[in-house]
Amino acid sequence: MKNMLNLFQHIFLIVICTTIYAQTPTNTGEKKEIEILNSDKLSYTNTNGYEVQYLVGNVKLKHINTYIECDSAVVMKSVNKIYAFGNVYINHNGNIDIHSDQLYYFGDTKTAELKQNVTLSDGKMRLEAPEVRYDMNSSIGTYNNSGTVFSDESVIKSQKGTYYNNTSDIFFRDNVVVTNPKFTLTSDTLQYNSSSDKATFYSLTEIKGNGSTILCYTGHYDTKRGLADFGYNTKIINESQTLYGDSIYYDRNLEYAKTFKHFTMVDDSNKVMIIGTRANYKEENKYLFAFQRPLLINYSDADTLYLRADTLISYNKEISDKRFFTAYRNVRMYRKDLQARSDSLYYSFEDSTFRMFYKPILWSDEMQSTADTIFILTKKNKAYQLHYYSNAYIIMQTVKNYFDQIKGNKIIGYLKENELEYMDVKGSAESLYYGKNDNNKILGQNNATSSYMKIYFSDKKVDIVKFINKPIAIFTPIRQVTEEQKLLKNFNWQESLRPKNKDDL
Repeated sequence: MKNMLNLFQHIFLIVICTTIYAQTPTNTGEKKEIEILNSDKLSYTNTNGYEVQYLVGNVKLKHINTYIECDSAVVMKSVNKIYAFGNVYINHNGNIDIHSDQLYYFGDTKTAELKQNVTLSDGKMRLEAPEVRYDMNSSIGTYNNSGTVFSDESVIKSQKGTYYNNTSDIFFRDNVVVTNPKFTLTSDTLQYNSSSDKATFYSLTEIKGNGSTILCYTGHYDTKRGLADFGYNTKIINESQTLYGDSIYYDRNLEYAKTFKHFTMVDDSNKVMIIGTRANYKEENKYLFAFQRPLLINYSDADTLYLRADTLISYNKEISDKRFFTAYRNVRMYRKDLQARSDSLYYSFEDSTFRMFYKPILWSDEMQSTADTIFILTKKNKAYQLHYYSNAYIIMQTVKNYFDQIKGNKIIGYLKENELEYMDVKGSAESLYYGKNDNNKILGQNNATSSYMKIYFSDKKVDIVKFINKPIAIFTPIRQVTEEQKLLKNFNWQESLRPKNKDDL
């Protein structure tokens, strides 16, 4: 045993000369010697005026409010330093437990350098790393060669990290990966609080879970409650849909998000984009409730459609997985070949039909259409039928101050290549149109009524009128037409309300 102790002493003399003497952290000014509480065997030497103590077996040491246990240790009393190895255990302030295989401890500065199989725990989290430096003064621990933190259900790995015991904060840097049963998070810089289980982001961060992916640069995430707020340039990606926002509140458990600044919702499958400032979004059924005058853009065709309203609701029906949207109050729509406005509008991607309600107005070229309800049926983003229900009124300006007019209880217009081909007018059908010669000079006025008539168009003008049931038709030469005869009852030309372009919405 004596030979073993001598060998131990020589080994530690070499270690001390090459490591502890070379590492002399700044003195804090507070000096208190390290106390030896227990050791099965103890010996000492005095080399060049330095007293070195060798402790073997059940070693227990104390320095102020720090307790150290290990299998063996070298204590340099003159410089207040320790080298310990084998089952090293440190308890600091009664709330920090540290384990390692080796320890360098500097009493004057109250700092510890731990190596090999290091674990640090505060009761809320556990840190594992190859090497950790811990400052007893500030209760701060750091690692620079990879580390893993276990906290509640989350496991956090990074290349570098700094732990603050006083606030329970840990700052992770370089290749940060958080694994949780509900999500996986990757980042370059992350702050995590083990008391509150809250993470704070400072760089590009990706969160994956429950079929969705979140990309953000700044924000906070409560990993226990699943609540988060994200800042500038955040993306929530859900299958074919992506929600972009500059300020988003998110509840992962409810799969629910709220936007507070600029947002954009992109639906690639339906080629639809919704832009606005305020919205509520639920991942179930991909439900979006947007308000404060959002703008819907359908970019599925070269001729893009723009629609704005006070409120837009967009969602998927479970039974069909087809997209629907509803617009409420002050609805305005613009496309180069079609413009409209109404109080409310409903559109289904299932049947590609626009349904406009309460005082709807539809414009196309020189034609204005009104009714209590208007349906626009489309195929491949082109209208092929127009349905007008109750109080239908079609107006087409032929020349200045002269208008062709069609009225009826119900009108169905049939289009070919976006051009009106003919109309079925049913119930109290009435037409007023002007006949012209080859020089486009108006010859007279044709006024007819019938229960049912068909009207055919050529060059966007009334060409032929066919009466199905007992018509009453009157032709009046143009010179005999009075101002009162020029207009049918309830005539209302509303060109001033027509959106001029997408910026006029």
